[in-house]
Amino acid sequence: QDCTLNLRAGEIAGLVGPSGAGKTTLADILAGFLVPDRGHLVIDGRALGPADLPRWRASVGYLPQDAFLLPATIRENLLAAAPGATGAEIDAAIELAAADFVHRLPQGLATQVGDRGALLSGGERQRIALARAFLRRPRLLILDEATAALDGESQARVAAGLRGLRGETTVLTIAHRLSMAAVADRVHVLEAGRIVESGAWADLIASPGSRLAALAAAEAGEIADTGAPEARAGRPMAPAAE
Repeated sequence: QDCTLNLRAGEIAGLVGPSGAGKTTLADILAGFLVPDRGHLVIDGRALGPADLPRWRASVGYLPQDAFLLPATIRENLLAAAPGATGAEIDAAIELAAADFVHRLPQGLATQVGDRGALLSGGERQRIALARAFLRRPRLLILDEATAALDGESQARVAAGLRGLRGETTVLTIAHRLSMAAVADRVHVLEAGRIVESGAWADLIASPGSRLAALAAAEAGEIADTGAPEARAGRPMAPAAE
């Protein structure tokens, strides 16, 4: 409601906010899955009408936290996004998604994933789904909590892969763990359906009274209360931007 979000072509944008703020709803509007009652989705200065939405949806890659996999092989799941992809392109997508565990499987890309990926762990399913999204190379890639099941090292590798897409693909990463938003060129804070703050990570996190700094402090407090390894090791929850 009364929400304006501007994404620059080729940038990495982070969207953060408390549960129920409307992050997934806003992502669904951006992807063309939901049409707002008022206002417009504008691409390159042009408001998209009903006739434009199918083509726009086809140019968007959307990866939710609970990614869907076909009951087929890993290769078939990847090629579902890009049927004409070469072996080199598949390998590059696997590397970007930190999914190189595939090459250590006895059957490699020919491994069956089971119904909805049941033969893989949650983190493995997410990495295959990430590789599929990277392989497609959409104009806009939306990652909605898509790294939630990954360990810290794998998440860092995915963040490095996203940096490699700068200037080529516009990326919106919706992050529950704020460390994933630190890779963004700009971070937007959503509360109660409105964008209340936008700016560079380093500027917002250092600004007294900023909403991002408050969210980071609350997250750090939650980790300290649970005695998570990050807190015991003294590692910061919200790493500084590059």
